[in-house]
Amino acid sequence: MVARKTAEIAKVENLSDISSWDSALQYLAERGYDVRSSQETAELLGDGFTFVQDKSQLINRRFIIVDFKAGMSTNFVNDEGSPIPMVSVWAITPDGTRFKFVDMSSGVARELLEAHQRGVRPQGMTFEGLKPSDYDVRDQDGNPTGKKGRTYYCDNG
Repeated sequence: MVARKTAEIAKVENLSDISSWDSALQYLAERGYDVRSSQETAELLGDGFTFVQDKSQLINRRFIIVDFKAGMSTNFVNDEGSPIPMVSVWAITPDGTRFKFVDMSSGVARELLEAHQRGVRPQGMTFEGLKPSDYDVRDQDGNPTGKKGRTYYCDNG
């Protein structure tokens, strides 16, 4: 619950009287509504797993996969214009940190999709974290661009 000491605010009778964060807090409190932090809201509305966009946070971070979904990206396509296979992973660390991430790489996604296609369910797989792999980025004709890229693989220890 978010608790804030608010300055003296004119009485808020109607929605049209709300002119600031503090007056909104007052309006809600006077009507008996609980005001929740962003974290509490995410836990109530979401699945309680924090989305990890920067997978470098998962290097050397042990986890077990508790859920897995395979699919095709609707936002990204390969050089032929076909949708790219992707995975969504929900996992937990030994200290109880719950997180989820999406991957469309030749690393994590490929590893988990290949296992899944062989009939091995990724749920229950334990990893010592992710391990990075740096590579030279190439254009669609295969020429080096001079840029570096990074993908991640599951670290089996």
